[in-house]
Amino acid sequence: MGDLTKNFSRKEFECPDKCGFDNVKMRLAYLLQEIRDELGAGLMVESGCRCEEHNREVGGVDDSGHLTGEAADVYTDGMDSGALGNFIRDMHRRGKLRDLTYCYRAGRNTVHVGVDRKKRRAIFAL
Repeated sequence: MGDLTKNFSRKEFECPDKCGFDNVKMRLAYLLQEIRDELGAGLMVESGCRCEEHNREVGGVDDSGHLTGEAADVYTDGMDSGALGNFIRDMHRRGKLRDLTYCYRAGRNTVHVGVDRKKRRAIFAL
């Protein structure tokens, strides 16, 4: 069981370089839980929070939502990024995922979702 939501723990969002950076915003954790619940399957965080150094190392943009705990790259077994992205877009079109502000393919099986209200608004690049 998670300590943020029913299925997500803070540890899943920690910066991969083991610096301890984990400023995940609760609205992101709740959004991912909503997707997971609707999906009825595991939704895993490939990349959550990033410190500035790690973000530079992986080629992240300077204003990345990963730096503020407002974005995550997620995946689920058995779905490629196109199918998962379309699933998320369908949820949004049905009036769910109210905090979602952007969603795009981050890799072959990974989708980037964000809840940053300042920079982006409901952008789907799938």
